[in-house]
Amino acid sequence: MAFDEAMLSSRSSFNDESMLPSRSSFIRMRVFMKDKPHKWGTKLFMLCCSTTAYCIRFEVCCGKQEQPNASGSLPDYGSGPAAVIRNLREVFGASGSGTSAMRIIVTDRFYTSVPLALQMLSMGFYSIGTVQTDRIGLLAVLVGKNLNGQKKKKPLKKSTRQYRTRDI
Repeated sequence: MAFDEAMLSSRSSFNDESMLPSRSSFIRMRVFMKDKPHKWGTKLFMLCCSTTAYCIRFEVCCGKQEQPNASGSLPDYGSGPAAVIRNLREVFGASGSGTSAMRIIVTDRFYTSVPLALQMLSMGFYSIGTVQTDRIGLLAVLVGKNLNGQKKKKPLKKSTRQYRTRDI
């Protein structure tokens, strides 16, 4: 029985990476992530239910895709965002959510980008997530860098948040 057959996910889901700890040197997919409690292991891209944290689907990170995939498209160099799309297509189908109500997908700053959000919107999903300010495709108004010779704002204190919204 597959994960997605055991439970129907709620209207909101989240994507995150996880680590299967391992110290074995025989595993070729072993990666090092300094911010994780277990530094060495196998990296997983997971799609989980937001209300129960139940894992709906996971994909093992094998690095960059070197060869064209089954559809004949070019190699996949954005492994994180591409894994989000692959997990969504596998669980909800190629056309997206399949229902009249759109689903909400929460992503962390590793995945969140403007091209990913637009692709998810075309599939029938809303995207919510924090954004790294150095991502390609962000408007200068949203980033808040030096505009027209203004001084750059001081960084916020720890545990302080700043929110900006803008219709694109």
